[in-house]
Amino acid sequence: MTFRHDQNNIFVCLFLFMFMFLFTSLAYSNDLEYRRVKLYGVWDGAAFQVNKLRYKFARKNPDRGLISGVIEKSHPKKKRLSIGPFRIGIAWNKRTQFLGITEDELVDGKSIKVSVHLSDYGVLIADRLTPGPSDLDPGEVQIIGNISDTQTLVDGSTRAMILGTNVSIPEQLTSVSLQLIRRQDDRRPEDQLSVQLFGRPLVIGGEVGINSRFRKDLRLDPQRDDDRLDLTADFQLELFYKLASNLFLFAELGGGSDTEIYRQGGRDRSITRALGRGETWLFWGDIGGGGLSFQIGRQNYQDRREWWWDENLDSIRFYYNQPFFHTELAVAQEFAVTATDEGRIDPQQRNVLRALGRARWEWADKQVLSVFFLHQYDHSKTERIGDLVTEEYVDANDTTMTWAGLRSLGKLEFDDIGEFAYWMDTAWVGGKEIEFDHEDVSEGVIRVESIDRRHIQGWAVDVGLTWETGLPLNPSFTFGYAIGSSDFRQTGLHDNNNRFNGVDRFRYYGEILRPELANLHIGTVSTGIPMLDNSSVEFVYHYYHQVNARDVMRSSRISADLTGTSGEIGHEWDLVIGLEEWQHLELEFVAGMFRAGSAYGELEGNLAYLVLFKANYNF
Repeated sequence: MTFRHDQNNIFVCLFLFMFMFLFTSLAYSNDLEYRRVKLYGVWDGAAFQVNKLRYKFARKNPDRGLISGVIEKSHPKKKRLSIGPFRIGIAWNKRTQFLGITEDELVDGKSIKVSVHLSDYGVLIADRLTPGPSDLDPGEVQIIGNISDTQTLVDGSTRAMILGTNVSIPEQLTSVSLQLIRRQDDRRPEDQLSVQLFGRPLVIGGEVGINSRFRKDLRLDPQRDDDRLDLTADFQLELFYKLASNLFLFAELGGGSDTEIYRQGGRDRSITRALGRGETWLFWGDIGGGGLSFQIGRQNYQDRREWWWDENLDSIRFYYNQPFFHTELAVAQEFAVTATDEGRIDPQQRNVLRALGRARWEWADKQVLSVFFLHQYDHSKTERIGDLVTEEYVDANDTTMTWAGLRSLGKLEFDDIGEFAYWMDTAWVGGKEIEFDHEDVSEGVIRVESIDRRHIQGWAVDVGLTWETGLPLNPSFTFGYAIGSSDFRQTGLHDNNNRFNGVDRFRYYGEILRPELANLHIGTVSTGIPMLDNSSVEFVYHYYHQVNARDVMRSSRISADLTGTSGEIGHEWDLVIGLEEWQHLELEFVAGMFRAGSAYGELEGNLAYLVLFKANYNF
């Protein structure tokens, strides 16, 4: 009784804490006017095409800003130069500081960074000149400044002034609604197919992908026939319709096939095919212009590191969104099957009610603090010892738990040694779990043989640092450490999938082992190197050790038995290559090797392998 009372108190306190954030944030205005922003875009010779917008913290003097770009035309005698949309030019004088660059180096094609102020006569004066980013292309410009004189156009875009020049900002960059409905792992092109339906555009998009996966010796025994080569082909068709300026409909249909091309030992190969419902929702954004939004239907829940969740859920969700603050609260429960090969809702998900939410606060430039919580209540029928159950209805456990935690993310820049990106995730879980053990009675029917009830309480920490250097080839180095206590388990909605400093997202706890952070230490070291314009290669090493030596490990992809006498799980090495040089096409290659530790007894030192190739075409 005491435990349940404490659990309810935690649940109520988290709701109150998040609402406190919401109401203390009402001082923020959702209007773009007078906001300080960073605009990323391309000057095509006629217009400045803005493709990304980031809000910045305001400074005392709104007439000061920063411009990065390639000099289009330099006039040394007039002491002026032009970059992108700043056609009148940026002037320098005897007060201008030159740091790491000389006046003679201000030539056409040179990448520079200019701190400027707008004079009383409307002329941009350079206060400081430094070398610009080496990866900027001609026409590519970055501008930091205050927005003024905003005007909303018929197509929803915003015309405005920044540092004395006109810019046009697309609606998808300024609309709170459109910002909330984007998925960070979807890379859709800007020129998606659009047709008119009842006088409004219906946007049609999606992706087609293939995925080949070769797995070798996942039982850690070369004598066992467990090598497999699978080929998966899938598609997503997406329909996005704008009912009104802040009212949207979205529907997604997915499908695919999974073919086992090769199985060691020559046994029958399998082929499965299915169609499925993806995200399907109605979104009402920025209600009354106050930053509050509402969404109902099957929605995607995804946090940046997918450490808490990355899952589609039937749910209702409320948002409150402002430039430096975001919070959301939701209630979810599965109401129908998700694919044609499912006869009924997965027993593990049937009658599982979830309340989840998070708050994100950017408290300083590039410094973010987030709060997460999830309460899961399984109100499905609880069997008793001796009950007979049809096998397809078997629910192996009933879980009622609460997760809560904090996340801190940020970047720190040092001119001499490079840029550092850090993260820290912390979580606590508490609740109760009921596990059922069954025995076969007849074909398709089993009996509940025993029931194990226990209280769960645990914690986890995941910290890391990525150092982006200025060394030749611009390598970056990542160091991470994660620990989950002996009774901790993740939410079950997690995916543990993110990128370090490359273009590709991957399983940052290991592509082969892919463990859940439960009763486990994980140490990670990685080296990444950028390639071409938008590609990268990453070399990753992981070390695994149990907190308490046990003969089981949650969610491991290695199927060999643990002895329970040693906690040393082993080592893994991964190579991850991502190629995203094209607007529509993404390629990914992963190779991994796992070496077993003494926790596997006589199998210590044995190896398991993985080779993975993915290709996605986005439209």
